[in-house]
Amino acid sequence: MHSSHPQADNLFSRLFSYTPREGRESIEDYNSETFAREFLRICKLDPGDEELHLDIHTQNSFSASGANSQGRFDLVIESHLHPTFVVVIEAKFEAKLWEIQLRTYKTQLDSKDFDDVPKEKRYLVTLTSTDEKEPDAHANILWSNLQPLLASARVSTPDRHVAETMRQFAAFLEQRGLAPLQLMKTTSEILSHWHTANILEMELKQIVSKLGDRKKLKGLIGRNRVRDVEPQRIAILSKNFLVGFGIAQVENEWELFMLIEIGFEGNRLGLKSSIPAALEEWFRAAPRHVRALKIDDYANLDNLSGPMTWFAFSKTVDQQLNGNANAIFDVLCEAAERVVDFYNENRLGRKVNVLK
Repeated sequence: MHSSHPQADNLFSRLFSYTPREGRESIEDYNSETFAREFLRICKLDPGDEELHLDIHTQNSFSASGANSQGRFDLVIESHLHPTFVVVIEAKFEAKLWEIQLRTYKTQLDSKDFDDVPKEKRYLVTLTSTDEKEPDAHANILWSNLQPLLASARVSTPDRHVAETMRQFAAFLEQRGLAPLQLMKTTSEILSHWHTANILEMELKQIVSKLGDRKKLKGLIGRNRVRDVEPQRIAILSKNFLVGFGIAQVENEWELFMLIEIGFEGNRLGLKSSIPAALEEWFRAAPRHVRALKIDDYANLDNLSGPMTWFAFSKTVDQQLNGNANAIFDVLCEAAERVVDFYNENRLGRKVNVLK
């Protein structure tokens, strides 16, 4: 999301309210309990060793007495199991924190609305881009404290859509300079390969970008453009389609491979028996590659990804193809179009002309 968007100040709230379960909004809906514990620790709270049962509320309005009697909590985290606690978070991206606003929040937090929580277990936390300290807050945390947690949690979440939202959010914070400064130790070998690796990345992106011009692929690609897709993929990614390259260590050797992924709504594991003959080799090759990427929610492995069934197809860029950009493009394009045919044929149960 662009920083000028009216919801930019509320990105964190938007993440917490993303596709909640029916009937309740729980942090475990899209993150592991590890995420919840680490987030509470960032807020300088001890989550303890007991299993967490948290309720999440965003944009929670309240009424109070006196001036500034109306207010709205950006984010409220509550635990109604022993030990009970409540954390109110005021999140700002570039806007200023107003002292009177925080005092209103603190007064409301101390009110009878939270009588079921001991006063010493009611916490006000600010989340901002500066290290400005607020005396009324239990903790003042920075977006740069949170960014690494989002970046690591996106890999472990089972929901692919949520993982992509977290990736975009973490990348957004990094682009805005709201991530911790990092610098790997350099060696002569690393520096000698740096320029070559950048050239390879640029050339791979050019191949993938050219796929976006193919008429048959445009329906699934839409306006999406080639980019880095975690983990270790250079691809065009849409809601239910990915086409590009993966780079991973497979059986002790690093491999470059072509990769295509297609997602169907619901449980469509039965389609494994309908894989077209021209794609069978690609389908059988994919498990070793996606396992190397540490992703296993594919029909190839008899697994589902939340409400969707994803099929992966891959082929190693072998010696015959290595360095031949046109040949690689032709092979990848033909396979991608076959995958699109497979999707169209089975999405609505109707037949289309499949490439021979």
